[in-house]
Amino acid sequence: MSEVGLTVWLSFATDETFGGLVIVDVEDDNKEDEILMLDAVRKTILLNINPGPKYQVVGRVVRCINVADQFKNRLLSREEAEMVEQGPGLKGRA
Repeated sequence: MSEVGLTVWLSFATDETFGGLVIVDVEDDNKEDEILMLDAVRKTILLNINPGPKYQVVGRVVRCINVADQFKNRLLSREEAEMVEQGPGLKGRA
């Protein structure tokens, strides 16, 4: 778990298909959410995480929840994404 930064959740989808969820930590540095989102997308590119060119990415910055490291920096399936969102993958409050 990162000591400094924020967690960004990026969802990949088309109009018909869920492509996966990626959860990454980014450094805060008092940046605007839009810049944090760009940092998160850059990180997924560096990690080579992308379900394919047909998917659009939508994200959100999460300021109050730390996610267990096992769910970060990889493409999560729908089942894993739902499990994390419902709580078992969460490790407490920041």
